[in-house]
Amino acid sequence: RECPRGRERSIPLERERTASIPTLTEALPAALGSALTSPSGGAYCLIRVAGLRPPTLPGSIAGTMPPLETPLGLSLLMCDTIIEDKHTGKKTLVGLFDRVHARRFPCIHPFMCVYVSLTGARGRFSCEVLCRHQDNHTVAFSAKGQVELRDPRQVVDLVFRLGGVTFAKPEMYWLNFVVDDVPIMMRPLFVVEGGNTGKGAGPQDAAPEGGAKQP
Repeated sequence: RECPRGRERSIPLERERTASIPTLTEALPAALGSALTSPSGGAYCLIRVAGLRPPTLPGSIAGTMPPLETPLGLSLLMCDTIIEDKHTGKKTLVGLFDRVHARRFPCIHPFMCVYVSLTGARGRFSCEVLCRHQDNHTVAFSAKGQVELRDPRQVVDLVFRLGGVTFAKPEMYWLNFVVDDVPIMMRPLFVVEGGNTGKGAGPQDAAPEGGAKQP
């Protein structure tokens, strides 16, 4: 029969708070069939399962975004330098790259920047950007910091400026971003022997190059 407007219907379960999924699937269809498909097209009614808490609605439905324990990573980029406008706070990333060429190893990259964007959390967190060779033993560089997000809808940008980075050997490295010891983003960095090391580069200098081709 049709469920009256504004009325609730409780579905009794044999074991409250420990009801299994099969129990729910057996109990719900009868109520849903009568309450949500009213023959006259009347109003919907709320169906409440006795002893069980209602699920939390996503932020887009409830109107607010629930806080997350770990921030969500939006961007992890490497570039030659980052210019920041002191008046507007806008950042310009110059010379994005995903590989480094060197004449011989170990090689030294004079200066580079790592750009990180985070969102989806509230609180203060410890963070670290870490570049490690694919053998998981050789670390090219690491830098630690702190980040604070006051609202889960806020987007926070981090800039790590690194000088004198040493790559001990070629092949693929992994750039990782870690928050409270939890990896949330990673991307490859290819370090290639030979190729274009840049005008005036010394025998141990490294030069970055953009593009997406495999070395």
